[in-house]
Amino acid sequence: MHDEELNSERVLDIDLVAAIPDWHPLAANDEVRIRELADERIILFSRRFHPYCYDYVVECCREAGFEPDVVQRKEPQLYSGATTYRMVASGVGIGIVARPLVSPSRLPGVVFRPLREPAPVLELAVTWKKEDNSPNLLAFLEVVREFAASAETPDALQTYSGEPFSASL
Repeated sequence: MHDEELNSERVLDIDLVAAIPDWHPLAANDEVRIRELADERIILFSRRFHPYCYDYVVECCREAGFEPDVVQRKEPQLYSGATTYRMVASGVGIGIVARPLVSPSRLPGVVFRPLREPAPVLELAVTWKKEDNSPNLLAFLEVVREFAASAETPDALQTYSGEPFSASL
């Protein structure tokens, strides 16, 4: 399919943050410079699962001067946030994740810190065929736009605001 056959719309920019075990020395920081992760194991989904995001995170690490030591598993469960957070809490490594859209109290043993230098951001977009004007598509786009508008407000869904927060038992 060619680009001229598609419509695309930016929905939301999503900050990537560090998910850190609450006992780790970096958890005491207000923010984490990516170069501070050089000697850490990084929990990241496989490249096969999401090539663009994987390459983007790896490139951010390279820009900071190091090749990331990425923890890889072949099990699809690694791709869930809950599994990643359990791995972080158990000390397997530090996760680079989308800012949480859940209450931090649901993530015991994990703290989140903004990443800097660079501050990685993923653009979430929706794309559809130009000729598609179906009621289902229009309803879907309306829901996506409403979600995006609410997610960009400071208290929406208890989103990560850039301030450090922690979750503990």
